[in-house]
Amino acid sequence: PLLRPAHGRVVFVSSTSGSLGVPLLGTYSASKFALEALADVLRRELSPWQIGVSLVIPGGIKTPMIAAQLAEIDADIKKLTGELAPQYEHQYRQHRRLIELAESSAVPPERVANDVLRALIDTHPKPRYLCGMPSQAARTVRRLLPDTLMDELFDRLPASKR
Repeated sequence: PLLRPAHGRVVFVSSTSGSLGVPLLGTYSASKFALEALADVLRRELSPWQIGVSLVIPGGIKTPMIAAQLAEIDADIKKLTGELAPQYEHQYRQHRRLIELAESSAVPPERVANDVLRALIDTHPKPRYLCGMPSQAARTVRRLLPDTLMDELFDRLPASKR
């Protein structure tokens, strides 16, 4: 109720995983897809009161979290046993490769903070602020490629050599 008279703003921080489901990140991707839907619905519901609702969507962000994710994947690979271990190891190594790619084009946290600030102060806030090249590329690829081709691209993704 306090946002209505103030014509306030709602800003969510999502992820490229909100438009592109990534193997081994099903629950994370699901939560980000849901966040995108919530933002879309709120933006439409709150428009009569000129309350802006935006998503800031970064790809990789240069934080210690990247190194922690890589270490966690390496530890998970070492724990694999059983007849399905080779298949899961391949998927983990593909996932590791995606993180390595994200790390190479990760944006500094300040870039994300600047996009959040823009979402808060722009006269006409955008529904989505795509933060960095990976975010823009993921959104474009998802919009242009059919699901079957996306599945094939994930299947053919080279695995990390580490």
